[in-house]
Amino acid sequence: MNDEPVIDITGNKYLPMHMRAETSGSRLMCLRYMADGPRRRSDGRRVAYMLVQRELSGVPKPGSGDVCCVKGEIIELWSRRELEEAGLLDRSKPMFESVVMMF
Repeated sequence: MNDEPVIDITGNKYLPMHMRAETSGSRLMCLRYMADGPRRRSDGRRVAYMLVQRELSGVPKPGSGDVCCVKGEIIELWSRRELEEAGLLDRSKPMFESVVMMF
């Protein structure tokens, strides 16, 4: 696990259409509702949420206007039930505690 503090950046203007967004060091996690509606995942389950994990080239400082490149990105499709079971809709708990980062 990363020892960097988790910073809630929900509402950041550079991350459009997201429900929650957090950073921890050079890692970013962003939860979005798919605006074009639910779709079927390869296992047949209907999903309507997208969890985006990104590894950035640096550690952005809040309010500094720093720009970082995306070194890697993983996109996972989730159902509401899966989000609830994983605790990702619980805003009192960081997403980094609920999901294993792939980077």
